[in-house]
Amino acid sequence: MPKANLPRVWKIAIALNVPAALVGAAIAAITVKQGSEAYVLLFATPFVPVLWYLIGRWLDYEFRFLLPPRKSAIRFMVYALGILIALFGVFSVVVSFPHGHISSALIMTAFWSFLLLLMCVTALIRPSPRTG
Repeated sequence: MPKANLPRVWKIAIALNVPAALVGAAIAAITVKQGSEAYVLLFATPFVPVLWYLIGRWLDYEFRFLLPPRKSAIRFMVYALGILIALFGVFSVVVSFPHGHISSALIMTAFWSFLLLLMCVTALIRPSPRTG
């Protein structure tokens, strides 16, 4: 089987947009009977701006450019679900860690799992705004 020789810039772009590509792949798997990678890219495209919008909002809250949102039970459940998903990602990296070989898929999974864990934990411990 020939090895794909993707340019390094493409690999970085793919790594930075893995969550959007996963959502696009899930939608393509549900909606398209016999699709190709082009369908995954097509369905992932709308989620790339959403992904970076959410990361930008988190950074705005962390650097205090925006007031943090009020705490609610729904937010707590979303953050708790994010923590569970991140822990599952970390667990899958640890379990599938091969001996002596680190693949780019493992690195991307570990990176996004740790980032999701960091985002959810800091959102949970962030103080809520004081009201009047």
